[in-house]
Amino acid sequence: MITNASGVETECMCGGSGNECRARRLRAGMRGGIVKSFIIGAMCVLSALVIRVCAAEAMEFRVADTWRHDMEITGRIGGSTILKNGHVAATFYGQGPVEISSRASELVCRRGQGPDELQDLFAACEHPLGLAFVELPFRIKIFGRDNGDYRCRQTIWLEKSRFYTAVSSALFCRGKWFLAGYFLENFSRKYVYKKVFVKVYDAEGKYIKGLIRRTDHEPDQRHLMDYHLVNGGDRIFFLEEDRLRVTVIQPESLEIEKVVDLEAPEEYRPMPKDFYVFKRYDDPYAGIGRDMDNWRTGYSRIMCAAFDRGTLVLQIRVFEKAARFMVLFFREGSFQPAGRVLTNDRLLGVREGRFYFYAGGDPRYEDEADRCRIKVCTLEN
Repeated sequence: MITNASGVETECMCGGSGNECRARRLRAGMRGGIVKSFIIGAMCVLSALVIRVCAAEAMEFRVADTWRHDMEITGRIGGSTILKNGHVAATFYGQGPVEISSRASELVCRRGQGPDELQDLFAACEHPLGLAFVELPFRIKIFGRDNGDYRCRQTIWLEKSRFYTAVSSALFCRGKWFLAGYFLENFSRKYVYKKVFVKVYDAEGKYIKGLIRRTDHEPDQRHLMDYHLVNGGDRIFFLEEDRLRVTVIQPESLEIEKVVDLEAPEEYRPMPKDFYVFKRYDDPYAGIGRDMDNWRTGYSRIMCAAFDRGTLVLQIRVFEKAARFMVLFFREGSFQPAGRVLTNDRLLGVREGRFYFYAGGDPRYEDEADRCRIKVCTLEN
């Protein structure tokens, strides 16, 4: 028996008692609620995925200009930056630093030990006097134009360390030199390796502070890695090539503000954990060369990092049929994903909403990139 809305007991259609009927109805309601919740949850997830895919697909690069020059370039792209005048300054291993504009491409200087030459080249950045090059681990040369040609205007000697130093990226910000790389601070016979990955010097080269310290108990080959420093206005961003993680540095106080693990896209191919474990080679030069080529083309390493208009921009290598690279966008502050775009061109930098690409990829690894061709693009939503 069950009680209707008028309080009258009636016979249950299922033939059971009132308690049995109520129990059946309760179980049926619970099942219906669970199914309904599942459907709503699935629809929410599907909607989020659709929105996400549509947002990613809606973004694309539109070519606004293309610069073509006869200069043949075969070296791997090292550091690159977009200058205030809209020119590209890039380093190519084996060929030296090159400045590229819509009108011409030219070597900034040649390799050598003369006053206007570079003995070696580790990193480069823009400086108020012109272009600054980390020529040796403890020497910076600043070049500026004189009657149309580049000349060395100033040499900065950095305070030396007794231990191994490998510079990968440089930045002059707030009157200080920021160098990123592999800086061994101390080691013992008991295999205790103390290292730092960012060093800060004053404008004259006096050592101020080391940031992002790590102690390991086994030798490694992290000195072969690329490290990125990005000027984010009132912040400096540090990234290692083998992980999607950004360290935010305060340029005035030289304190670490926070460390954020960035969301990786599905196409991301992570580097193995033993990626840079120390190895002994029968032929060190050839062995390291083979490994470095494999490392740089077999995984989704960070190839370029830039910041523009409140957005951190990264380029990684992917392995899609449609494209070999992906450009990722992250919002400043939260570092939440803000979109991604596939491309076959190698990003060199971003400035004022214009994206500069080396067409065809990296000259060292892509056959299509054997000529100096720059694409200047805008981002279309």
